[in-house]
Amino acid sequence: MREVLLELRRIEPSGIGSLSQAPVSRVGEGLGRRSLLGMGLASVALLAGVGWWWMAESSTVTWQVQSEPTGAEVLDQTGQSLGRTPWQEVRARDIGHKEIRLRLAGYRSESLLLDSGRDYRRTVVLTKSVESSPDSRPATAR
Repeated sequence: MREVLLELRRIEPSGIGSLSQAPVSRVGEGLGRRSLLGMGLASVALLAGVGWWWMAESSTVTWQVQSEPTGAEVLDQTGQSLGRTPWQEVRARDIGHKEIRLRLAGYRSESLLLDSGRDYRRTVVLTKSVESSPDSRPATAR
């Protein structure tokens, strides 16, 4: 900027007033080197914290399964009970899947395949099972 001002003064045509020397400002002039260094370190720390939080959040998946009606038993592939609905599991994100089955007396069982690479939230409406009962038998003519 100073060079530009000097060049303008050199080529000033006669009859036009002289250019006054305007103050030249420098970016960060009021800030000391320590202040700039401190702001830089604070920025790096903030970015590192956000990166760490994002990595920690993305390393797990959350599966949430509800049923209507609630209280269905959640079973794994081997038939072992994992709990009752509403059911939730948080686990490490990986490549693979997990099959679960919902079971409730008087209702059809429902199977779900959960992907361990992404979060899962679902409400399963259970269907009543059709079983023979004295009320549901067809009437016979006599």
